[in-house]
Amino acid sequence: MTSGVAAQPPAQIGRPARIRGITIPSSLQLQRVPVGAVLLTMVASGIGIGWSILDSFPFYGVVAMGLLPWIPLFFFEAAWKYENYGFYAILGTFTVLQLGHLGEHTAQVTQLLIYDGNLAKAHGIFGNLDLELVHFVWDTGVWLGLLLCTYKLGFRNKWLLVSLLFSSLHEVEHMFLFYINRTNLDFYQHGGFAGIMGEHGLIGSPLARPYLHYIYNFFVVVPLVMAFWDESKHAYNVWLAKALPDMTEQERVSVTQQLQRLRVQEGDVLVQQGDVADRFYIVSDGEVEVVREGSQGETRVALLGPGQFFGEIGLMTAKPRTATVRATKDSELLTLDRDAFLMLVTRSQGGAADLDAAMHTRLAELQLLDKQSPA
Repeated sequence: MTSGVAAQPPAQIGRPARIRGITIPSSLQLQRVPVGAVLLTMVASGIGIGWSILDSFPFYGVVAMGLLPWIPLFFFEAAWKYENYGFYAILGTFTVLQLGHLGEHTAQVTQLLIYDGNLAKAHGIFGNLDLELVHFVWDTGVWLGLLLCTYKLGFRNKWLLVSLLFSSLHEVEHMFLFYINRTNLDFYQHGGFAGIMGEHGLIGSPLARPYLHYIYNFFVVVPLVMAFWDESKHAYNVWLAKALPDMTEQERVSVTQQLQRLRVQEGDVLVQQGDVADRFYIVSDGEVEVVREGSQGETRVALLGPGQFFGEIGLMTAKPRTATVRATKDSELLTLDRDAFLMLVTRSQGGAADLDAAMHTRLAELQLLDKQSPA
């Protein structure tokens, strides 16, 4: 156990970045994984690619070795975002997987152009998975995933509805293909693989099957990316919402961009009774205890877990800290500095009401505790 104030300063997790005049929402930035880990992953990926090429891996093996080191990094970042942004992280993971799916279709179409339309040489990157069963299972999962996203996010996101429309058309195509593949293999092998809208298909069009399915996928993925981009502008921290439930959505989005992440170890002191108040805290993981120091020693006032906050009294009254707060286990907290906190109180009527109510309740509890304590 340590006993001093947590040494590491809070890590910034908000503040949208700007790239060539385009504002990148904070939720799209790396917030859990440090930059050093990204650089190490890049090196590991490069080594994997180089080694697999020297060892004469097939093309899909080279790509797999390049992608493999990124999986843990992606998992940790996605897991943190799910804990802090909820369903938004699932939408993001779904979007990334679909970008990979579009990449597979793009690779196949590129191979067709290189090999003059020879389908036998054009199976995308992971050609071993170019099976009707795999296509059906994957695209059914995509369709169900989009239905779930639409259900969770409602009908406010029009891009998501466009993606669902084209996914539904794509799903009908694959349902037909899978059915004839399983019930009439001879018909499937002698032209039935064109499906419904493919060239010489049941209805038919000028497009051969690979190009048709590329277009289907393109109009599923591009609107999905736009939908995710729009949701990124509305993403807010779920622990902030739980702590201050009366804030509006736009206020939550704005304050989320000012949050900083602080990781502490068991025993670290975050707030010392009597010190000048300079920061507001929300617990997002772990647990902290609030203790009151008196002539008879320490008295535990409260245990605070995820979604609960502290530090508002000193900031709102401009008085020294009224209690000491330390971590009872390894924890993660979201913090606002004094200026960001006072801006919240000034601009958010609902947030100010939540904080004011909590402050008066806690002050009353402390006064009662002081009266009960022996002189």
